[in-house]
Amino acid sequence: MIKKVVKENSKYIIVLFLTIVLFYVLRITNEFRLFKTLDQNVADFIKNNFSSNLEKIFNFTSDFIGIYTLIIIIVCILLKFKNKLYIKLTLVTYTFTLLITSISKIIISRPRPLIEVTATIDKYSFPSGHTLVSFVMYYFMAYILTINSDKYTKIVYYIISTILVFTVAFSRLYLGVHYFTDVIGAIIFGIVILLMIINIIKNNFKEKLV
Repeated sequence: MIKKVVKENSKYIIVLFLTIVLFYVLRITNEFRLFKTLDQNVADFIKNNFSSNLEKIFNFTSDFIGIYTLIIIIVCILLKFKNKLYIKLTLVTYTFTLLITSISKIIISRPRPLIEVTATIDKYSFPSGHTLVSFVMYYFMAYILTINSDKYTKIVYYIISTILVFTVAFSRLYLGVHYFTDVIGAIIFGIVILLMIINIIKNNFKEKLV
């Protein structure tokens, strides 16, 4: 089963590997400076156009939507579906995404824009973990929860997922704990992971998700 899954998704695995290598090379050659202007322009835009008194709100938004809402949704899946395959796929996707996030951060080792790193924030910036996990999990759950639904139900789920994902992404930028390119990198990783997970489900589990 594992060999079959790896063979069917070799292109996604290769893309993930090459993406990590690419950003690692950018970091060790100090080529991230190529994005310095873009990162600074986005940071300045947020600073100049949004109130500085919203920190508590975006701290709450970042953690609650990025982490706690995901946990709540997973619990809801546990309670709603008798088919344990939903639960297994959700937990495997979540674990795999966290693993890729951790590996990428350690390998690329891009320092955060903040000088001071608190105990609740790891010291590496790229990719944005909150954005990556939120991207994969919200779109994954939109897919899996509407797999047998009509088109309009799917549209509603995907719209809600998009709002939640970009709220988390923006909150990380507003709080100054990530560069704009950290968020873009997270979305790139997220797209590849999500496409791979969906491909695995379509090829191996879709008929069992009833």
